[in-house]
Amino acid sequence: MLDIFFITSNRSKIDHARYLCSGYNVNILKQKQYGIGYIEPRILDREKLLDESIHDAINRLKKVTKNFDNLFVIIEDTSLIIEALSTPEKEYPGLDVKYWMENTNFQDIDFLLKQSGNNRNVIVRSDVILFLPKSLQMILGVEYAQFTGISNGTITEKEFSITTQELYPWLSSKTFNKWFTPPGENVPISLLEIEKANLYDFRKGAFEQMLTFLKVNRLVKLKSGTTPVYRQLNLFDLSLFIVCGKTCSGKTTISDYLTRKYGFYHIEASDFMYLSYYEKHGQISEVPIGDFAKTALKSNSSIVVDQIINHLENFKKGLTIPIVISGFRDPDEIKNFKLKYKGDLEIIEIFIDAKQELRFKRCLKRGRNDKVKTAEDFGNIDKQQESMGLLEIKRAIDDENIIANNKSFEEYYDVFEKRYSETLQYLNEKITTQGTINDIAKFKPRKLEHAILISMSLNREQYLTTTQVAHLVNSTFKYERKKGKDNISRFFNQKYYPYFEIVFEKGKLKYRLSQSGYSLSQILIQEFNKN
Repeated sequence: MLDIFFITSNRSKIDHARYLCSGYNVNILKQKQYGIGYIEPRILDREKLLDESIHDAINRLKKVTKNFDNLFVIIEDTSLIIEALSTPEKEYPGLDVKYWMENTNFQDIDFLLKQSGNNRNVIVRSDVILFLPKSLQMILGVEYAQFTGISNGTITEKEFSITTQELYPWLSSKTFNKWFTPPGENVPISLLEIEKANLYDFRKGAFEQMLTFLKVNRLVKLKSGTTPVYRQLNLFDLSLFIVCGKTCSGKTTISDYLTRKYGFYHIEASDFMYLSYYEKHGQISEVPIGDFAKTALKSNSSIVVDQIINHLENFKKGLTIPIVISGFRDPDEIKNFKLKYKGDLEIIEIFIDAKQELRFKRCLKRGRNDKVKTAEDFGNIDKQQESMGLLEIKRAIDDENIIANNKSFEEYYDVFEKRYSETLQYLNEKITTQGTINDIAKFKPRKLEHAILISMSLNREQYLTTTQVAHLVNSTFKYERKKGKDNISRFFNQKYYPYFEIVFEKGKLKYRLSQSGYSLSQILIQEFNKN
């Protein structure tokens, strides 16, 4: 896999790049270092602007990056030529399109075009600069390569109401795509289905040229049909439970219990759906997560499965532990997971059943969903999940693997343990679980991620600012050199993780452990206690 660092603060650009490169063994990474970017000069000379931009980005990156000489780095610049308002000497708005869009509405540009004869022809251009590693610079004799994509079209005759597409956020109401109408179409590209939008994608040409360049130089290749996966060591007979059920049926409850008592690693599927959501839309978006999930699964039933498989591939190689995955809601998710998982654990599908009235009471008691106020609200959640395929999952599962949870926790646990006594009894004998706070304090995790996960597990329910997380890390682990707030902010800003839930309160982002994050913290504690 070839890592390419995309220097940009524009989240939808990164997602667009990942989409365009998805057929190749290419990993488009957001800049790792918090605060890194570049100054884009406001000049009319395109080649000079691109040259100064890439060198400014590289000079900043060098100061904070180890092993810099081996990195591939890209920047991208979009420009626009409105034919009726441009001259041979000056494109309009040209390279200034970003600032122009901030200060222009449809009525203004429509008036100018009609005043100029109503020639609505436009050219949208994308320039990608790929900065090369030192070794490749010496072979090719250049510091960077430039690739250009161009699309022709017109500015729409009227303004449309546009909502950002859940899976393709570059097709939105926030860029020129909301006004750009491709040849032969009668609506802007932001309203087109993705297959048709791809035909007129101005960035597509630039990225295809880049991928061809990398392929010719034997740096990338098309992905094969087989995805590498993590193989568990078969030290003893273990299970991988796939636990499904409606909201508040008890999926998380039993998964948490398996983590605490038997040392299971709990992976919550919705944490990985949120990961995709955040990567496409950020922490604050007009797109509801429920609508995003439904559209995402309909478009790609493996969107969560692939992330979980990749996570298992990279997770603690050499460590053999039982796994419980909760939250799949589409039958194809389970089917795809069973096809793609190549580990040695025995997969057992389980459905947790509980009465709607009881589940609604649990939901109100937990108070975790502000949008659920009435039984009708809760029923609508059930209907949405049923439409995603949850009832089909239940019908496909053997009756002996449908577990009722209509009584107390103790009775629920007892029924579950008796049903799967063979595996659980063995684990109860072999696995030592959580340590105490005093035990934890003996260790100083080398990875900041591990320190954050373990310390936040001691304050699991509260949402914390990065400043509060820093205090918690320093009070849990007695580092000689304390972890500053900037260290923690850098960690959370460099990328999104499936380990944290995020809220925006009073102008501040706050974090707490997700179910997957809490379970991983317990696995880490177990490993520390063994050493």
